[in-house]
Amino acid sequence: GVGISNSIALSDYAISNVGITKEELIERTFKIIQSWIQ
Repeated sequence: GVGISNSIALSDYAISNVGITKEELIERTFKIIQSWIQ
């Protein structure tokens, strides 16, 4: 799976390059994690 550090690096990348808000990012990350668990 993807490590926490990779997720954090990816989130920083997404914030700086895509310009989505932290709230949107948290929501997307939560959905992604849910899909991993299932």
